[in-house]
Amino acid sequence: MAFSNSAIVKYPVEEIFSVFIRSAKRDFPNFNESNPVGTSVTKKVEAYSIKSASLKVEITDYKENELYKITSTGSDTIYYSTYQFEKIDENSTRITLIEENETKGIITWINHLLQNLSFRGRVKRRFAYFMETLESEIESMREKLDKNSKLISEEEI
Repeated sequence: MAFSNSAIVKYPVEEIFSVFIRSAKRDFPNFNESNPVGTSVTKKVEAYSIKSASLKVEITDYKENELYKITSTGSDTIYYSTYQFEKIDENSTRITLIEENETKGIITWINHLLQNLSFRGRVKRRFAYFMETLESEIESMREKLDKNSKLISEEEI
């Protein structure tokens, strides 16, 4: 089952995508910007504070300023998070996040029912939080660049 959320933000696609690159460099120690597909990391995650499991997180598709997809694989579930970037104009970008998963085994149909009932709202809240964080990070980057350019200008005088 897939859940899709989309929003238009008033930032150039290149600036938005640079935030994803910075994040990937933090999250994936072996991140290679020229060929990131296949870059992976294994993380320990906890489910309901009862048990922990290993989760392999891998960049599975990447097109600069267009697409960033990560696939997270656990023991019986695969999660896909696909971020699509569409340039609207020089200062506007549509961001679409498609989240989906595959559950192996007999509980597949139960999982689809549970997702439909409970996860839809959670996915929307996660997307809203993601958008807030993204915009905050872009504004922070802009402030740092502005401050640095002012310092350089003052040094030149």
